[in-house]
Amino acid sequence: TASPSRVATTATTATTSMTTSITRNASPLHATIATSELAGMSNADQIAALGLSDSSQLALGIDSDEVLQFIGTRDDLIAKFRADMPSLGASSVEAEVDKFLMDGEMLDLMIKYSQRKAEDPEWEPIYQPEPNAVVKVVNFASQYAVWFVGAFLLKDVVTNFMAKNAATGAVDGGEVLVSLNQALDGIHHLSNTLV
Repeated sequence: TASPSRVATTATTATTSMTTSITRNASPLHATIATSELAGMSNADQIAALGLSDSSQLALGIDSDEVLQFIGTRDDLIAKFRADMPSLGASSVEAEVDKFLMDGEMLDLMIKYSQRKAEDPEWEPIYQPEPNAVVKVVNFASQYAVWFVGAFLLKDVVTNFMAKNAATGAVDGGEVLVSLNQALDGIHHLSNTLV
């Protein structure tokens, strides 16, 4: 493998040697390129070390040095994806890694997570606790109860509005109003029977 100064000279040498040295020492959770090595590399060399042909294959707003420092190279990601999803074929894994490298939000989230883990290895994210089964059923029932109550109130408002129009004699399209009124009375009777 080449030294860090020789790696910075050509993109081809950088891709080959850095990928080899990283995959040999790779951990699936973080990269092994030191910050001092990254400081001496140009952006083009970092992109090449990442395993990409140009910067357009990396999401906008994402620094290649942060990806190399906290996530790893494209080959590291391929190895991690293969370990996490063994049912995918090689071409599918590579396609998913390419999609992941273009997803700025996911890269940013992964970089921040890795930075936090590097600062404090004992840190674990705090997740919202999952509600128990009784709470889920109550939430489900109360949600639909609100919609049913709203529908019954709307029905009563429409029925009262039609009754007032019929009482004042302001009936436009009388047949339609009578049939609508009868239908609403039937729904009202049914709802009273059920409740």
